[in-house]
Amino acid sequence: MSGEEALPSDVDVVVLGTGLPESIIAAACARSGLSVLHLDRNDYYGGVWSSFHLQSIAEWVDRMKREMDADPEGDYTDITLEDAEELIPIGRNQSIGNVHLQWHIVEPDTTESEQNGDMESDHPIKRDMERNWRRFSIDLLPKVLLSRGAMVQVICDSEVSKYCEFKCVNRLLCLSAKANYAEGPLQELQVVPCSRSEIFQSEAISMIEKRRIMKFLTSCMQWHEKPDEIDGWSDFADKPFDDFIESRGISGNLKSFVADTIGILCPNATAKEGLKAVYRFMESVGRFGDSPFLWTLYGSGELPQCFCRLCAVYGGVYCLKQPIDALILKENRVVAVLTKGQRIRCKHVVMDSSYLPRRYSNDKERRNVLQRAILLSNRSLLNDAQKEHISLLNLMRLDMDASARLLEVGFEACAAPRGYFVSHLTAHGKGNACKTLKPIVSRLFKDGLTTADSEDTRPPLLWSLYFDINEPIYSPENIPSNLRIVSGVDANLDYDETIAKTRALFEELWSDRDFLPRSLSKEDDQEEQQLEEQEQAENGEQNTEVHEEHPEIRIENMS
Repeated sequence: MSGEEALPSDVDVVVLGTGLPESIIAAACARSGLSVLHLDRNDYYGGVWSSFHLQSIAEWVDRMKREMDADPEGDYTDITLEDAEELIPIGRNQSIGNVHLQWHIVEPDTTESEQNGDMESDHPIKRDMERNWRRFSIDLLPKVLLSRGAMVQVICDSEVSKYCEFKCVNRLLCLSAKANYAEGPLQELQVVPCSRSEIFQSEAISMIEKRRIMKFLTSCMQWHEKPDEIDGWSDFADKPFDDFIESRGISGNLKSFVADTIGILCPNATAKEGLKAVYRFMESVGRFGDSPFLWTLYGSGELPQCFCRLCAVYGGVYCLKQPIDALILKENRVVAVLTKGQRIRCKHVVMDSSYLPRRYSNDKERRNVLQRAILLSNRSLLNDAQKEHISLLNLMRLDMDASARLLEVGFEACAAPRGYFVSHLTAHGKGNACKTLKPIVSRLFKDGLTTADSEDTRPPLLWSLYFDINEPIYSPENIPSNLRIVSGVDANLDYDETIAKTRALFEELWSDRDFLPRSLSKEDDQEEQQLEEQEQAENGEQNTEVHEEHPEIRIENMS
């Protein structure tokens, strides 16, 4: 719907913001039969969950800097209120801060370039990147899906999977145990085997180590079912996971494989938390490939749009670039939302924290959630002449407080033109993004292009963007009874916590309705299949047909 068309005057739910949690809520409401009006003051979907191409992310940076100190929007001087009604201006809480964008391709001096024949030319690379700006898909908040995680279940049940495609994160990396974590370039990365077949085919670990790690992983899976039968684990329950791993005779590279790769789901874990993470990791291995993780093609910013499409299919009304002026309250309930002078009656309002009125938030205090760095290069962190990869690297050991991780995507992930790579660094340290992440970036990348005969094998850093993601602090008990703020961003690698909190919010407000249930046709098909299998079992027949658990998920192979 365009901003010029009349919006509905009365709906069940008004949702403000099109980030992932808001979009899931909107889809769940519409799917359950509620009337939904979904508004966003931005001219793009996703909020802090968006994806941009190279040109539009530069425009986004300029916008963030302009809006840093923007006043609440809205002109509501001519609005007539009814008895006992109160008008509360909508807030404009900036969730992005400390934004710093830089090109690292320096214009070379012509004379110097002519004299140094081995100098790579900066001009063609920058021109090529700018010419292919549409082929970049740059996420503000990249995440991956666990193959047996909550997001996969939800997108299959809701049929959102029709609108998106995925690829396996097919290369997990870790720092070599020999690496100097304290200082210097990091040029020793190792590929981590995940599945049983990968472990036994790996040349990086000995046969004794292979048996040892398989025994360890098997015991972790058994622990999930029968924790009391695993000797000695309770002595380490609240101690560091590293200590528990070493107590099982796992050290050196083997320890890096387990602690850094599997531990990426739960940084700085205790033994109990680490065992849970191992179970979640290994449970997902083999479902769609040897890796437990899936990447959304074209970026994580696709998922909010997919849920918005589902909401629209079930009657949800959408309007982007729509200024939201105020909430109208009566007896501590929101009775209407004011947008462009139009009063829209509603029973509930769900919003992201950037819309929270200043009355309910603390202007002087904000919660720093994440530090982000987005890095563009024309070479992978670990080159493979045979094929391109989607790679994941745990960098926790470089800064235990920040617990940084890196996700590298390129052409095969539909995130960059062929020959270019987007590296996403995500951390949750105490400082700002530049302070926390630049020391890590300088160890993984060399700044700009260098001479061709350089012994430095790190990829060149061509472009970088640093920023913080934060949230206002508020007390839920102070807000109106029918207003809810969705869960904010979190530092988790996957979506399980986002799904859990969004489901809890929906069930709190609409306990009599189902949260994104399976369609009736799917339930019928599943029941028929179960009946067939039961009949075959009773008749002593063997069903040799392989049934995919989720044939709806479209997984593309890496070329």
